[in-house]
Amino acid sequence: MGKKSKQISFVESLLKDDEEIILAHECVNDNAFGAVAITDSRLIFGSNTFFTGETIEEVEIAKIQAIEIGSISFTENVLTIYIKNSHQTIKLKSASTETLSNTRKILLQKMKGIEETVSNEAPPENNIGYSIADEIVKIAELKEKGHLTNSEFEFLKSKIINQ
Repeated sequence: MGKKSKQISFVESLLKDDEEIILAHECVNDNAFGAVAITDSRLIFGSNTFFTGETIEEVEIAKIQAIEIGSISFTENVLTIYIKNSHQTIKLKSASTETLSNTRKILLQKMKGIEETVSNEAPPENNIGYSIADEIVKIAELKEKGHLTNSEFEFLKSKIINQ
């Protein structure tokens, strides 16, 4: 097995004691070259370069709302990860569609496993203060500000309506 990249080693250094990496690969996030790692409970992006310094972005898998894969150009693909109850998105860019597809597949499996665990163990949540209309208004504002395309907006809207 070959030597680990500096970026993957950096992401490994961000793990908690009880975490193990399921998948890790190099990519770009917010114009920073680094690596992304998936554990049982988190997605972690880390970058540590001379030019950009140290960048760390992480999200619990349970907080991921949706995942979308697409092309930016002929040679660049993007995996967009939407965070629940937030305007935050994580956009991982790579030349490899296969790598991003594998990342998406594993995240979806982990999300499904977490949803099943929560629905089997937790009592139903009290939805006071939450409405589908509120969520649609939030994503409509993102679309108006140019943060979402029409297709991203429609995708998220249908996801919210079909919850």
